[in-house]
Amino acid sequence: MKKYLLAAWLMAILTLFSCLSSVARFIIGTGTGPEKTPEFQAASGSDFLRYHDMIITLLLPYIRESVQKVYADDVSITPDRVNIIRIERKGAFRTYDFLIRLEVRPIGYEGRSMGRDLITLKLSHDHEIELVDYESARDY
Repeated sequence: MKKYLLAAWLMAILTLFSCLSSVARFIIGTGTGPEKTPEFQAASGSDFLRYHDMIITLLLPYIRESVQKVYADDVSITPDRVNIIRIERKGAFRTYDFLIRLEVRPIGYEGRSMGRDLITLKLSHDHEIELVDYESARDY
């Protein structure tokens, strides 16, 4: 039940997110060129930062689970080390299936950075959140 409620809240936030054209344009990007982490510094207290932080907070248990499958229990993830690269709506207008591309920078033993990993999560209309892709850079 908790999982469904979390997914429903996330879907509501994503729907709201799609209404904010300037924020959506930043997250989705132009689709050209190599995939990069946005080099954008949001103003303190901005709507963008608030929505970004809410989405990361809701997804954090799934992100941690995905990272621990790769690195075992030797790493930790904090919300400030996760960035949204892209949120993509799958299907036609007003469908409720999303692919969420994230950059994650796990912290290992003694606070050591484990590199930059790319995770793709699928949020589906039936309230399921699942790992689609995990690319581990492991450049530590």
